[in-house]
Amino acid sequence: MIVVNSDSTTHTTKVVPRFIPTTGITLELYNETTRQVNTILFLSNSYAITDGVLMFSFSFTFAVDSKYQVKITEGANVVFRGKLIAIDQSTQQYDPTDGLYTYSTI
Repeated sequence: MIVVNSDSTTHTTKVVPRFIPTTGITLELYNETTRQVNTILFLSNSYAITDGVLMFSFSFTFAVDSKYQVKITEGANVVFRGKLIAIDQSTQQYDPTDGLYTYSTI
């Protein structure tokens, strides 16, 4: 899951791709609430791959607590598919189970 801060409009993200893209890629953000799709295009020189990790920066304004389905493609091939959540706290301190009791069934 990708976690971004909704207070910021510029976001840097790292994902592990299914394969290493060699040309431009397309980022599709599908808002699960409004069912709107936003598309962001990246040229081949606007993202970086280091040790098999795809890193890119993009500008987008997220609403607080909005959830998105993320799809990154190179042509018709899917490079990455996942989820994104926008929060209004530090992304390093985000805990999806904060305040919930969890237990082991072992």
